[in-house]
Amino acid sequence: MIQRHLLDNPHRVTLVATADGEYDAKLQRTEEAALADTKARLSEEEVAGCVAAALELQAAQEAPQRVDALPTLRVGSAVARALERWP
Repeated sequence: MIQRHLLDNPHRVTLVATADGEYDAKLQRTEEAALADTKARLSEEEVAGCVAAALELQAAQEAPQRVDALPTLRVGSAVARALERWP
């Protein structure tokens, strides 16, 4: 059945795909237009709040991370010392 329906099947499809060379530029223009539209609907206080929140986020991301807050496993607690044999 596989031989007849798949391997010996004479039907073929040739698919050729080409990349859009302007895709990134179009995407950038679309995002800039959406951002400009959203910014035009915001008040000055809302824009200032967004800028402050972005600066706060950037500062938090660039701050050194506390590695001691991460959970850790010790080899003694993670791996059993004795092997268990099952019949």
